[in-house]
Amino acid sequence: MDLTVDPCEDFYQYTCGKWDSEHPRPDSYTSYDWFTERQARVLRNIRTHLQRNSSSSDPKPVVQSRILYQACMNLSAMDKAGYKPVFDMLKQLDLPSYPTILNVTKVDYEGYSFDWVQSLARVEQLLGLDIMFGFEITPDPRDRDFNRLVLGSPETNSDLPFNSILLKNITRIKHRLTVSEDGDPEDDDPDEEDSQLTKAYKKFMVEVMKILVNSTNSKLDVESISENFDKAASVYIKMSESLMKIYNLADNASRTNNTEDRLNLDDIVYLNVNDLQNITDSHLAPREPLPIWEHYLNKVFDGLPEAGPNFHDDQIMTSSSDIYYLKLLVDYLSKTPLVHIELFIWWTVVEELILHTTSEIRRLHSDYYRATVSVEGFTTRTLYCTGAVNKLMGMAVSYAISDQHFLQNTKPKVEAMLRYIQEAFERLVRDTTWMDWKTKRSTLEKSRAMRSLIGFPEWILEPKKLEEFYDKVEVRTDQHLANMVQIVQLRNINKLRKWRLKNTLSWETVPTNVNAFHTFQDNAITIPIAILQYPFYHRGLE
Repeated sequence: MDLTVDPCEDFYQYTCGKWDSEHPRPDSYTSYDWFTERQARVLRNIRTHLQRNSSSSDPKPVVQSRILYQACMNLSAMDKAGYKPVFDMLKQLDLPSYPTILNVTKVDYEGYSFDWVQSLARVEQLLGLDIMFGFEITPDPRDRDFNRLVLGSPETNSDLPFNSILLKNITRIKHRLTVSEDGDPEDDDPDEEDSQLTKAYKKFMVEVMKILVNSTNSKLDVESISENFDKAASVYIKMSESLMKIYNLADNASRTNNTEDRLNLDDIVYLNVNDLQNITDSHLAPREPLPIWEHYLNKVFDGLPEAGPNFHDDQIMTSSSDIYYLKLLVDYLSKTPLVHIELFIWWTVVEELILHTTSEIRRLHSDYYRATVSVEGFTTRTLYCTGAVNKLMGMAVSYAISDQHFLQNTKPKVEAMLRYIQEAFERLVRDTTWMDWKTKRSTLEKSRAMRSLIGFPEWILEPKKLEEFYDKVEVRTDQHLANMVQIVQLRNINKLRKWRLKNTLSWETVPTNVNAFHTFQDNAITIPIAILQYPFYHRGLE
């Protein structure tokens, strides 16, 4: 605070005026605030914990979290492994080592066969990554005990850490798209394709593709087909642009960017797979139908017979705007060559995996980063790896900051604070004059039914339960990408296995997250232990 300023003259300067001088933004950050500063502090403490030697008394997951950290720091092992981990993953996802469009011979666009629906399903099952359309399992807002399958616009990134998520977001909007008042997309600015961002992105994409082709047993002469790489990059960017237009059209139709608003009670649509297929087929008529949804869900649940959907009885939860998006998407894909669809899926997956491989790739990405974002430094490898471990094994990491003292002393105070807030809120509801009694009763009922998760799940302190949570996880110091992919796959498979079970309130974030959350579908709030520190909370973590 800048106490030299009269708050009646400049309230912002009074409250925040000395932030810049007291908290200079680190060179590796594009923005800086209390949340970022406190999260960095927590990560530094976690780093110290991960760098310690394990003892025989440490639970297995705690030891594994340290191994995961060591593997992330083992850059020589990544260089030695090369790109084999990426090729292995592409094979699991029914994708080629390099996209077909790169072939030196003329591609047979008419005769080419590629089961893109199966590939998308494999990506969803093993990486939890939405490509082109979204899939989720979430509690039904009208009955939170019951889980629903959700199909709609893409929302979910994979759980793999990405050391430049800002850039990943930028590349998704690499072209500024405008929509006219009547909802029709306007022509792009012709100069946009020559922008610095697009050029840098295309250069990064082309260089990565060349490296991967050279790393296969292919006899392709990379230099003689350089035009094919440029064409592939242009096709991908053009498809990204088209898909973004489709998303924007559907988004403008719903007048919201918020997932919870799109699934508000007035806009929820329940239908079975056949209903959805009929809707998208009708949109394509009189053209040939494009059978997608049953095939997709069958492949998502492939190998999980106990969880597989019943296409006649099970209802999918979606919204009118998401249905509009899916209709526009299917119309677009029905006219898109399979070779291009394959390329789009292939690069989206490769982009997710490739940064976790060699120093060669990291140098390329560093050049790309400098060309597109005005920062002067990078997060240190130790903190990057700390963040990666925290994201993938957050409950094991939280073992280091979880103790009985918090449960006995701090947690009761936080519970009392929440109770006082709830009581004050309910008094306001009773006294307000703009709500009728029926609405007041519903509001008070919802308030009293609201649940809370505070600090950390208590089972973290029980080594056996912690080990059960990370059952089947096996990590090695010489396989960084394989370690992470294994954890992500196990997490996704477990989520798919549980979708038919009764939904129970559980932690959807890690206790080391400096934030707090309201979960709409569960009517619950979550307050991790990491946010119970200054300036958000006093008498918390010191």
